[in-house]
Amino acid sequence: MLFFEHEKDLKRAVDLLDSLFKRYNLNINATKTKTMIMNHQYEKNETDYPDSIASLNKKKIENVAHYTYLGCEIEAKECNIGEMELNLRIDAGENKFYSLSHKFFNKKINLKIRVMLLNSLVRSRMVHACQTWIMTKRQMDKINSVYYKMIRKMTKRGFRRNINSWSFVNRNEDLLRMANFVGKNHIS
Repeated sequence: MLFFEHEKDLKRAVDLLDSLFKRYNLNINATKTKTMIMNHQYEKNETDYPDSIASLNKKKIENVAHYTYLGCEIEAKECNIGEMELNLRIDAGENKFYSLSHKFFNKKINLKIRVMLLNSLVRSRMVHACQTWIMTKRQMDKINSVYYKMIRKMTKRGFRRNINSWSFVNRNEDLLRMANFVGKNHIS
């Protein structure tokens, strides 16, 4: 994966790579090579997004609006972590949570140990390499709510509500205290 600020730099790099590879009898496959304009904001509709911005040996290189790179979903119109990638991570975490539900819902295992398992086996799938993410507050709240929902499911009476209220009897901080965690245990 290569990044360029300007289209002319991209075109020059493609030509340079092609000539370098040809010295070693290697060829760049123009049909497998893709380009993407990062953080591209459409004017009115998706037809404003160009089909191609570079060519290789007079063959147009496809310019895509969506790409999967090393398991991460990248969208051209999103400057930060996209909703598609966030939902993919949450789904991966929830799938692992329910595949190991026999351990997480086993009340014979101490809650602290179950939460440690949750953090190492499930939460790590949801937030892997999140240091590079630029998340909105809404996205952070979304991933934190999924995490707290899992802890509530593991806790006896975790979803019990106050009488005549939508609020839970146990707040998120209470759940962490029951699991013997000190301080904040969410993404911030």
